[in-house]
Amino acid sequence: MRSSKLNSAGSTATWVGLAGTPMADPDPAPAWRRVAATGLDYAMVAPWLAILGAVGFGLRRAGALNTEVPHTWSGRLGAQLLVAVVLTVPVTLWLAWWEAKRHSTPGKRVLCLRVDGDEGSPLSFRPAVLRSAIKVALPWGLAHAAIWQTIGREVTPLTVVLVGLAYVVCGTHLVLVCRGGRPVYDRLAHTIVRATLGQRCQDGY
Repeated sequence: MRSSKLNSAGSTATWVGLAGTPMADPDPAPAWRRVAATGLDYAMVAPWLAILGAVGFGLRRAGALNTEVPHTWSGRLGAQLLVAVVLTVPVTLWLAWWEAKRHSTPGKRVLCLRVDGDEGSPLSFRPAVLRSAIKVALPWGLAHAAIWQTIGREVTPLTVVLVGLAYVVCGTHLVLVCRGGRPVYDRLAHTIVRATLGQRCQDGY
């Protein structure tokens, strides 16, 4: 396994491996590979959704889970928090762990991409969590809030605002990626996504 960091000596940045041997500067990640990697990551969440569904079905059959739509504000908020605890938070932390410990999520590894600090330093867990929270937890949370505000009742202005915010967040991320820019989550977490070199990709870097 290889790791890389930015050598600050001299005016020209040079990427070096663990053994101290110079390496070519990795290329910026193409937009289509970043989008495809995100799709693969989300597809890998499907087994967890299946597990949650099976557990929920079993609890309902046992009479331990009430699946009726709550009619009170507090009940809907509680349902939204439950979804966050069992779905949004685990997925966010799972993606952050991959990026902090393996430099790439499973989808990025398939597409030969890696995440580093914007100066080439290895990514630690805290900025990885911040990155995943803005990229995943924020739009998911807004969308889930809109869903719980809509189920069993008429569409309200709050629902429209929540859905609009979720689309704005996701749309902004996507536009910046497709135009070759850095999304908000990369800027705030001080991270950059790069395409790995052919051999490094084969070796799992």
